Amino acid sequence: SSGLFTAMDRRRDTIDRAVKVMFAKKRGLHGSPRLHADLRDDGWEVSEKTVADSMRRQGLVARRIKRRNGLTRQDKTASKFPDLL
Repeated sequence: SSGLFTAMDRRRDTIDRAVKVMFAKKRGLHGSPRLHADLRDDGWEVSEKTVADSMRRQGLVARRIKRRNGLTRQDKTASKFPDLL
């Protein structure tokens, strides 16, 4: 036997497979909110929390996009502008 006894188990397995396929299709960049939207677009009726639970069960973690910040540094040696007011 497959070990999937209840309808809930079968649905969970089906959702897990769909989430895994979609996650791979999006190259592991989408987290549960965006993955949920992608699945809804494909016609799935599933909640964002269900998608998040499925990802957690399978150990799927979206890669974070590293954003550079704080590139502008104040020049401490520059002369101050005169206050014309």
